[in-house]
Formats: sequence, C-alpha cells, structure tokens
Amino acid sequence: MDLGLQDQLFVVIGACSGLGRAVAENLLHEGARVIVIGRRAKLQKSIEESFHGNVETLVATITTLPLSPISSFITGQTISVDGGASKGIFG
Repeated sequence: MDLGLQDQLFVVIGACSGLGRAVAENLLHEGARVIVIGRRAKLQKSIEESFHGNVETLVATITTLPLSPISSFITGQTISVDGGASKGIFG
C-alpha cells in the first residue's frame, strides 16, 4: 500500500524492538527516511543493515537529561512533531 511517505523524515524513539521497531520498519518499507533512536546499538545495527541509506541511528535514551545529543543529532532536518496524528478524523 502506498501511503505517500516516500522521502519524508520520521524520528522513531524506542525503535530497537517491539512496537517502535515495527513502526520504523513499516515506515522504511514505505520509502520514508527514519532516524531510529534507542538504547541498544546491536539491535539498531540490524535495522541499519536491512535498510541501507534511508535510516540513521542514534543510541540514546530519552529518560536521561539533557536531551541535547538527540536534538543536535536531528538539527538541520525539517521535522513536524505531531505525535503520529495530524488533524484526526474530525478535520
């Protein structure tokens, strides 16, 4: 299914396993560019090896302050933060 995500940039936090990884992999299958943020470098490496070029990884946790390493990693990218939702079903 073409969701029109080709070349759009997404940041997925918690993308090493579980739901976060499934979201990242589905976005990558749709042709999106994805920044994968998670705690486990080994699992991130497997995502990188599977999806050459469209994925960047950052080993980090958002529970540890400061968040400056995360924000500086994605600085310069055009990002829309909406928590995965835009206008919803009611426009």
